[in-house]
Amino acid sequence: MAWDSLRNFQTIFDRADFTYISNHDTVLKSKNSIRSIIVDRIPSPSSSDSVYRSMVQDYLNNVKSFYSWFGNSNSDMNTGCTSCEAYLYEVLQLFNQPSEIRTQTSSRCIKLNNNFLWSLGKIMQGIRHCFNKVLIPQCINPIQIIRYIFDSNEGFGKKFLYNSKGEHSFSKKIYLLSKQELLVVLRLLSNPSGSQVRTFNKWRDLGRGDCPVRILVEHHMIKRDRVFFLYRANEHNEYSAQLAKPSDKVQFN
Repeated sequence: MAWDSLRNFQTIFDRADFTYISNHDTVLKSKNSIRSIIVDRIPSPSSSDSVYRSMVQDYLNNVKSFYSWFGNSNSDMNTGCTSCEAYLYEVLQLFNQPSEIRTQTSSRCIKLNNNFLWSLGKIMQGIRHCFNKVLIPQCINPIQIIRYIFDSNEGFGKKFLYNSKGEHSFSKKIYLLSKQELLVVLRLLSNPSGSQVRTFNKWRDLGRGDCPVRILVEHHMIKRDRVFFLYRANEHNEYSAQLAKPSDKVQFN
C-alpha cells in the first residue's frame, strides 16, 4: 500500500495537516465514510450522514491545506492532491442525494474508494520524488531537511551512520548550515559522483573545488557507511588536518 508509507514523513514535516491525512486510522475512517453511502442506505439527511460528511470534509480541508503549503512541485504531487480533492468533493455531493439515488451508485462509490487511496499513493510518490531527486520545494525549511537526512525510514538514515564526536562531527555541525548548504549535503549524500568524490587516506571525501561543504565518510561494502565530519568552505585548514589522518585511526561515536 503506497499510501500507507505517507506516515513515514510525519516526523519529518511535523505539520498538523499532513499528520491528519497520513494517519492510518483517519484514512480508513474516510474510506469507510465513502463506503457508508451505499452500505447504510439511510434516508438523507440523517445523524449518521452528518458524522460521515464531517469526516470527509475534515479530510478534504487538510488535503487542501497541505497542497497549498507543499505546492505543485511535480506531476505526481499535482495529480495526487487535485484528484483526491475532486474525489472527496464528489463524495460530499453524494451525501446530499436521497437514499434511492445512492443505491444506484454502488459501483461508482467502490471506484471512488479505490481512487481515493490511489490519489494518496500519488501524493507519496510526489513527496519521494522531491527528496530522492533533491528537488526540494521552497516551503521545506532547514530543520525538515535535517530530519530527512537522519530519518531511517525514508531518509539517509537507511544507509548512513552519523558521528557525533568532535567539533566538526556531522551530527553537530549540520545544524549550523544554511538551507543552500543543506541542499548541497543532500546532493552529495544522495549521489556522489565525478569530481565531487575521491578516496584519500581511507576516507571517501565528498565535495571538491568550489563546493561550499566537505564531508568525510568511511565507506563500507556491507555495513552502512559512517559519516564522520562536515566542514564549510572557510574551514579548509581543519578539513585538511583531519583528511591527513586515516579514517581507521579516528574514533566514531
